Amino acid sequence: MMRLAEQGPLVITVDDLHHADRISLQFLCYLARRILNKRVLLVLGVQSSAVPIFPLFQMEMSSQTNCRRVVLEPLSVHQVGALLRESAGGDDAARLASLYHALSGGNPLLVNALLADGLGSADALRAEDAAELPTRGAHLLQRMDRISADVAQGLSVLEATESRHLIDRLLRLDSALVRRAEHILYRSGILTAGQGYRHREARAAALESLPAERHADLHTEAARLLFREGTGGADVGTHLLAADSAKEPWAVPLLIEAAEQQLRADQLDQATAYVRLAQREAATEQQHADVTLMLARTEWRLNPAVVARHLAPRPGSSSEPALQSGQVVQMIKGLLDQRLLEQAQEAVRSAEDRLRALRLTGSTFEALGITLRALIYADQYGPAYDWGEVLFKDANDRNEPAWLVLFATIMAEAALGRGELGGAAAEYVRTAVAWRAELNGSTESGISLAVRILVLVESGDLDGAGRLISQPAPDTADHGREGLYFLHARSHYHLANQQPHMALRDFESCGQRMSAWGLDSPSFIPWRTDRAQALIALHRYDEARELAAEQLALLGPLQRRTRAMTTRVLAEATSPDQRPALLEEALHVMAEVPDHVEVARILGLFGRTHQALGSPI
Repeated sequence: MMRLAEQGPLVITVDDLHHADRISLQFLCYLARRILNKRVLLVLGVQSSAVPIFPLFQMEMSSQTNCRRVVLEPLSVHQVGALLRESAGGDDAARLASLYHALSGGNPLLVNALLADGLGSADALRAEDAAELPTRGAHLLQRMDRISADVAQGLSVLEATESRHLIDRLLRLDSALVRRAEHILYRSGILTAGQGYRHREARAAALESLPAERHADLHTEAARLLFREGTGGADVGTHLLAADSAKEPWAVPLLIEAAEQQLRADQLDQATAYVRLAQREAATEQQHADVTLMLARTEWRLNPAVVARHLAPRPGSSSEPALQSGQVVQMIKGLLDQRLLEQAQEAVRSAEDRLRALRLTGSTFEALGITLRALIYADQYGPAYDWGEVLFKDANDRNEPAWLVLFATIMAEAALGRGELGGAAAEYVRTAVAWRAELNGSTESGISLAVRILVLVESGDLDGAGRLISQPAPDTADHGREGLYFLHARSHYHLANQQPHMALRDFESCGQRMSAWGLDSPSFIPWRTDRAQALIALHRYDEARELAAEQLALLGPLQRRTRAMTTRVLAEATSPDQRPALLEEALHVMAEVPDHVEVARILGLFGRTHQALGSPI
């Protein structure tokens, strides 16, 4: 080499020096000293590393007065354009430089990979999505030093919850060492300037390069760190799911919290995944019960039939239920709060015997009220009335105002559904109003006002109903369930007062709100047949029949009262010759339903129909 150097300048290059053995390094040190005054350039290419490679060798080389260290930074957009001009021509280079730079991060190897794949136009890049590029980026990871590769894998774990700030603690590495590794990954085009992965496929490849045990350990540690930071359950749960393990004492309660968050966001699959892991890892009886409750709450959103399954005895037990009575009520309340009326009805039906065994106390009166209201929504006015009567008497015997207000209001609703207009319904409303005034000085709630209006309308006292409607309504009459009751009652007043257009407007508004709020259950408020009756008054029979038929299709087998009422409205919108069969069907359905007013309506329409047909009744 020295003789060659005497003939002219000589360049000696050694690439991938990090793979060199000890003897080779000794020779290169000797060579560097020999060429000190020669026309020789010695270029050594060594991989960037978070921890210096061959530190003694590098110290020896750096001590040479003519040694220079050159750190290769990513190419700029302009430099990428220069590469492109060599292969794609001036016009294409100017057009593609920014896109190539964004995809490659300025890594010359990746830029050349794009060119080698023939992606010579912006359209081709978008169409192919540079499919091979992330794979080539993943190959770069395999060539990294151990620390940089570990950091890449750790970041791929943390990126699931955008918690990259934990990387030092996750890997238990010095922060300066981690920063060097991150810079190496950035210069390689794997990470962006914000330290996130440039391509999701490269992140996936980093995750896949982790052995299964190491993958689980990193996710478990990430979950632990996030939990200590007080991070929300969903993020911590994401790592527990990825680890497929939740052994920490706090893990099961946190998974239930995460499932709750996902449930509120309507992310049912994710909520179910959290609670399934919690179910597998639950260690105590309380945890098993809490998990069962949450599992029921997630599964009933997809399949109402699972409610009964969760109310059944626990596997391996002949009598002990999976959910205790208090938790059943929690479940029913959750269903009603989420406006899942049919599922709440199924829960009450499946656990009614157990719920009836609950004693009326300060801690159970609200739960029992929720259960009674669910029965009413289920069209079970008879059972709700009978059970409520017992509870109301118990509350009255103990002279508990809060209990009396609750049960009197519910009993007024149940009595109205049974057709007990002039007697029980009116009496229970008066009781609710009186006790409410004694309890907190307020004389009315939206529900009690609505029941009072309906009682007066049904009994024919339209003047009295009109006076109630013209009075300032309680604040609650404009919101939620109470607002729907009030709107429903006012609509019936307009209909009975020969104001079908006003009734139609209110019924339409009621239906729109119920649909928007997820409360569209005919047993709650049958707005379709209410609206159909207004349409009948306006002689718009086709529309009325369509609405009645639509409501019939929504009814289950237990909703007998609503089915009979819907059939009667359908008959009213049908020609007289077709009515008798429908009315006979309605009467047959009403045979087991204690609603005297609805039976009277059916019989009245029967009489008018026979008169119209000129036949004897």
